[in-house]
Amino acid sequence: MVVAVFGRDAKSVIFRFAKNLAIIKDEKMVGSLAEPLHKMEAKVVSIFFSFFIVFSTCSVVAATTASVSIDAPGNDTLVPGRFPDVKVSLANVQNLTNLELKISQGSGVENLCLIDLNENIALCSLAVSLDDGWQAIDVSLYSDGGLVSKAAISVAVDEDRDGIADHLDKCKNTIDTEAVDVDGCSPVQLDSDNDGISNVDEFLLILPAINMLLDSPYEPVEEPKPLENAIEDGLFFESPAHKALVVTDKPSLRLRANSSLDLTGAKLTVSIGNGSTESCSFDPDTKVGKCDLTKPIGHEWTDIEAVLFKSDTQLARSVISVALDSDEDGIANFEDFCSSTSLDDTANSLGCAPSQIDSDFDGISDIDEIAAGSNPFSGKSYPAVKISAFTALPEKISRAGDGVGLSWITSGATSVSLTNNADDFSFSRLPAEGNARVAPNFSTTYTVVATGPGGKSSANVQVKVGAFTPQNQWGESPLDQVAEAISASLTVSESGAIFLGAFDNNYYRFSPKGDLDWTLKDVGVVMNKGAIQGSTIFIGTSNSTGGTVAALDGDKTTRWISRTESAVIGGPVLNSIGTVVYAATYDGSVYGFNTVDGQEQWSYQLPEGETVSATPALSLDGATLYVHSNSHNVYALSLLPSPLLMMRSSQSLSGQSPSNIAQSQTNGTLLWKSDIGKEE
Repeated sequence: MVVAVFGRDAKSVIFRFAKNLAIIKDEKMVGSLAEPLHKMEAKVVSIFFSFFIVFSTCSVVAATTASVSIDAPGNDTLVPGRFPDVKVSLANVQNLTNLELKISQGSGVENLCLIDLNENIALCSLAVSLDDGWQAIDVSLYSDGGLVSKAAISVAVDEDRDGIADHLDKCKNTIDTEAVDVDGCSPVQLDSDNDGISNVDEFLLILPAINMLLDSPYEPVEEPKPLENAIEDGLFFESPAHKALVVTDKPSLRLRANSSLDLTGAKLTVSIGNGSTESCSFDPDTKVGKCDLTKPIGHEWTDIEAVLFKSDTQLARSVISVALDSDEDGIANFEDFCSSTSLDDTANSLGCAPSQIDSDFDGISDIDEIAAGSNPFSGKSYPAVKISAFTALPEKISRAGDGVGLSWITSGATSVSLTNNADDFSFSRLPAEGNARVAPNFSTTYTVVATGPGGKSSANVQVKVGAFTPQNQWGESPLDQVAEAISASLTVSESGAIFLGAFDNNYYRFSPKGDLDWTLKDVGVVMNKGAIQGSTIFIGTSNSTGGTVAALDGDKTTRWISRTESAVIGGPVLNSIGTVVYAATYDGSVYGFNTVDGQEQWSYQLPEGETVSATPALSLDGATLYVHSNSHNVYALSLLPSPLLMMRSSQSLSGQSPSNIAQSQTNGTLLWKSDIGKEE
């Protein structure tokens, strides 16, 4: 146990301290301990009552008092605002009444705090804003109007959160992602020469300064060999020139000889630095030689030696040195740190354009970071990801499947993707600025998502597919050209001709332009679509005496007519090979006619009482004909020759029991019958 004793009256202090702990009852008990302290005249003396520890334990616990402590902000810290929230913890306040917690700063103005006794915490807000510089924030706990406990911290304001207190910060409003110096200034804010241009902007304006960002691992390259001529008036290269940079590793060479000698029969060869020799063409009249190299030049400066000789006698020679510069930025490939520099960009001495330099290696070029307001030298400073444009052209199409162009422009992104709400495609790894072509079949929303180290951004554009409004291509409607109401569904041939029947017993043909081609009078009422084979249309009719099935040519010629005892209301159906046309009459008779002459080849009679108004249907294999009666039965008729009739009546909606019947049949064969239930 340690006691801090102030002043010379050590004996009195020790006695009062011990008496309060109910350990020492008599002042004489501490007399022997206090006497030496009178001689020391010390301001602070530590006295160890080790022999009282056992007896004082319970009394210390009983004497524990209420207290407050400030959890946040911490002591000697920077706060981002001038009215910081202060979080306070309370201890041992359960027995106190009428609690109040107040906060104040240098002005002395107090403000009440909100206390949560369930959690023993409080939240405090200042009544007066903090000034610049380090300031104390005090909290005081009161019970029944009396002070119980106090706590204090020291803070300073740093509104731009750059780690430099405002009263020391020479550059306000620094972006919180930028690195700063001891004065609170980022490179974007510094202007060392006070010329009104920031250091970073000058860095971009003076491109050679970019060289300082990179340390070249290459040693200086030796200068190419000087031009040499074997004969004074000999041979020289017109292209490429000495010390030229070439775009391809197999450049074309053009040389000219100046010799006044007779060069008839002269030959020209070139040798590349790697040792290969190639023959060239040479015109002795124009004295011009041409060489298209088949072997590549070397990776660095390469010597090309040309020799002009005649009858094994060397007439002239010339040597040049060239190097490869694939991206045409003026820097040889072997010295180029940035390949594929755009022809529109200016490269520095290392072959790098501003858009290719990334000083902090965060995946965003320096020029993009500066344009976006971030620090290109800090790996922790990233430009915000933005989508400045996302458009669709056109935004509305009249027909499904028409083409639409999508275009987008992003910044600060290392990844761009494109999706739509139909989930029928997804494109990723798209360029930061690009376009795509789509062909929506219905109104679709497209979404472009840009992602980068500085965050994520998305934008939507909707392409509407409008309802197509057909245009009337006919000046006069068939309704105006047919005296009576049209009775049948339209039939359209491959040539675009339109056939229809009317209740005036006539049959009509119209051209694709809507002109009336012809009228076949008194053929009967055609109640359904016809069946077309080539230029022939097969129709079913009804009249006062029964019905007919007829074959008409495109010019209105009647090829044949087969009469039936009952009206043919449903349309005829052709088999897959076009040899038989099937039709059902109202009285339940089903026929198959030869398409050439109309002779009956097949027939079947439905049970008595069955009537048919619908068009029959053929199976895909052409082996079964399905007939739907007006009494809600469906019949499946075999078109294959068979003496056996099979009928299956499945349980219908009316609850009839299924049954199987077998009987002899000379024409059509019933495979099954199903009652699909009568309509209410």
